[in-house]
Amino acid sequence: MAPGLLPAALPLCVCVLLACGSAQAGKLLVVPMDGSHWFTMRSVVEKLVHRGHEVVAVMPEVSWQLGQSLNFTVKTYSTSYTLEDLEHEFKVFAETQMKKSDESLLSALLDSNNGFFELHFTHCRTLFNDKKLVEYLQESSFDAVFMDPFDMCGLIIAKYFSLPSVVFTRGVFCHYLEEGAQCPSPLSYIPRFLMRFSDVMTFKERVENLINHLGERLFCPYFLKTTLEIASEIFQSPVTPYDLFSQVSIWLLRTDFVLDYPRPVMPNMIFIGGINCHQGKPLAKLDCWGLSYPMAPGLLPAALPLCVFLLLASGSAQAGKLLVVPMDGSHWFTMRSVVEKLVHRGNEVVAVMPEVSWQLGQSLNFTVKTYSTSYTLEDLDRGFNFFVDTQWKTPEQSMYSAAMGSSKAFFDITFSRCRSLFNDKKLVEYLKETSFDAVFLDPFDVCGLVVAKYFSLPSVVFTRVVFCNFLEDGAQCPSPLSYVPRVFLMSSDALSFMERIRNHLNYLEEYLFCPYFFQTALEVASEILPTPVTIGDLFSQISIWLLRTDFVLEYPRPVMPNMIFIGGINCHQRKPLPKLDCWGLSYPMAPGLLPAALPLCVCLLLASGSAQAGKLLVVPMDGSHWFTMRSVVEKLVHRGNEVVAVMPEVSWQLGQSLNFTVKTYSTSYTLEDLDRGFNFFVDTQWKTPEQSMYSAAMGSSKAFFDITFSRCRSLFNDKKLVEYLKETSFDAVFLDPFDVCGLVVAKYFSLPSVVFTRVVFCNFLEDGAQCPSPLSYVPRVFLMSSDALSFMERIRNHLNYLEEYLFCPYFFQTALEVASEILPTPVTIGDLFSQISIWLL
Repeated sequence: MAPGLLPAALPLCVCVLLACGSAQAGKLLVVPMDGSHWFTMRSVVEKLVHRGHEVVAVMPEVSWQLGQSLNFTVKTYSTSYTLEDLEHEFKVFAETQMKKSDESLLSALLDSNNGFFELHFTHCRTLFNDKKLVEYLQESSFDAVFMDPFDMCGLIIAKYFSLPSVVFTRGVFCHYLEEGAQCPSPLSYIPRFLMRFSDVMTFKERVENLINHLGERLFCPYFLKTTLEIASEIFQSPVTPYDLFSQVSIWLLRTDFVLDYPRPVMPNMIFIGGINCHQGKPLAKLDCWGLSYPMAPGLLPAALPLCVFLLLASGSAQAGKLLVVPMDGSHWFTMRSVVEKLVHRGNEVVAVMPEVSWQLGQSLNFTVKTYSTSYTLEDLDRGFNFFVDTQWKTPEQSMYSAAMGSSKAFFDITFSRCRSLFNDKKLVEYLKETSFDAVFLDPFDVCGLVVAKYFSLPSVVFTRVVFCNFLEDGAQCPSPLSYVPRVFLMSSDALSFMERIRNHLNYLEEYLFCPYFFQTALEVASEILPTPVTIGDLFSQISIWLLRTDFVLEYPRPVMPNMIFIGGINCHQRKPLPKLDCWGLSYPMAPGLLPAALPLCVCLLLASGSAQAGKLLVVPMDGSHWFTMRSVVEKLVHRGNEVVAVMPEVSWQLGQSLNFTVKTYSTSYTLEDLDRGFNFFVDTQWKTPEQSMYSAAMGSSKAFFDITFSRCRSLFNDKKLVEYLKETSFDAVFLDPFDVCGLVVAKYFSLPSVVFTRVVFCNFLEDGAQCPSPLSYVPRVFLMSSDALSFMERIRNHLNYLEEYLFCPYFFQTALEVASEILPTPVTIGDLFSQISIWLL
């Protein structure tokens, strides 16, 4: 282990210490919380003792439950309060809580009856006043501290003795879990502790959530005032709550992720649900087509998607019974092939279809139940033709024009037939008596969603896309408007500022006009159920989303666990895909994806043991950068790859003892010019060790790099060399991004590029790789800040980014001028860095 990594590796030791069957037992210091918290913690501590670990617990002499029948070492210390004081304060606290059933954290913090917590916080001072006990703890070589964070003395002990800490808790007051674990917790989606909101909050609830969080920020330090004063006395230094909570190595959370709000978690947050005060009864079992699954009773409805998934999966233990509600037209071509496959696998399928349709009733090998409609086939044809004519005239259709135009009239016809279905009393009675396992539906016919809700059946949606924002809202899936284009907008995922504005306006348009577009469907649903129904009520009940696309063909965007990509299901069987030949290996590949697949070849080229060697063009950077890169290039040559390097005639290290082909070109500068520029650059760097982009752009850095940038012009002025490179079929360019010429070469010859670097100037790595880099968490290059940024450091980080944004184009002005001459077209730095296939960091 590298010395600098030893502290970071301690959580691994802690995890091994707590794990079953570890090779060697450890020594654990336990700092418990009295009362019901101890009931739960004690069972874990006793299990650790049973596994051979040596456990020492430090406890106050005055407590309710802490000292009873323990089979491990206990060290006690005196307290400044009696048992009567403890009981009195707890009764006052409990009575106050009972009177305020709808308690928020803010009101709890401001409550004058928090003397109970004050007593608990004070005993840490007593512990550290016991010099013999402190001496004993100092001399004992503990491996970790196991604690309950409600008694913050455990955090103080861990910090005082520099021990890794394991927190064992259900929740944490205030915002200290998120801050301590550096875990995002967006206030618009995740309710604050004790707020009793669901994770689908209204605008008013989001505002209240934000105000509550602000209240925590203001009053939590006041609530913990006694603890912080004691901690400051012990450490002889001011201590904040963040100082205590940020040191936690592992958070053991006594809950389960599926029972919590959908929210981000960090790697050291481990869910250990199932540990309770007393042994619970055996779980009820969910019977799913012959398979039994232990399942908490409250989770039985939520577990139905498991049955649905098994129903659709190949080789399930027992076939199921599926109700199909299809959409007419081209949608049915695709869905029918899946339904027929389910029948072939032994599932019993019943489809409900209108008597009037184009394709629905043709040559089906499963049970079909039909119902009459209020429209004729001529009405359907007329509505569809009018819809299609309008679509061709306005190819870039917006939600507003769809809602106000012919699209709505056509869909109103299809929406109305759901009323006809439920008016058929015999059909409804049949569906009610038949025990279906799930509904398989196309969401463009909202009737399938109404049927699923009416009969309380899990639903599986089969679709390519969904109108409006109902996929994201229904699946509770984030879809940030600055990164994910709305449906039909025809934007890429690299949105310009104006495209982002347009994306937001389109979303607002959807929000306003989608309810109107589905007005007929909602009226019919409200009649049937019968209760006022929103479109959110219908889409939020969906169990599984089967999306007829592939994630790699979509925009980079968040997905939820019940969103399953099943790309490859089309209306008709396609021709075999053309193959990408990559050094003797053939890969089936859609024609439009052939350029995008080249990074696969690049990866195989660089990997060990590839089937056949490749041909690599190397564009190196002179100096210390070349020392590192050369060893990689030599390894590639050793593996049988053919390597050609293009280098300037004037250099320090580039031409020395190379075992591969080198092509040189003349330069407009001499070795003396290079030395002089570099010496001036180094001298300036030593005088200003914390270099900013502004000073680099305006100072000696730019002058030195301008020399290196200018040699790209010399390279492309060498017509014989350019002709050689053009005629040679290279597989990729291997380059150092500090010499931008490599990127120009890759773009000029349309070759995939592999960057080999430690770091990149400015924001070109993040922008080129389209990688998020939130300024409140990720320090800019050369700022020398940690990832735990203070408020002032965050401000400075934002200013530094603004500085980069303003001065980086100026810094690379010479490089861009040369690139624009060569290509020849106006070139931005983004054009060069966005083409990179692989970043080797």
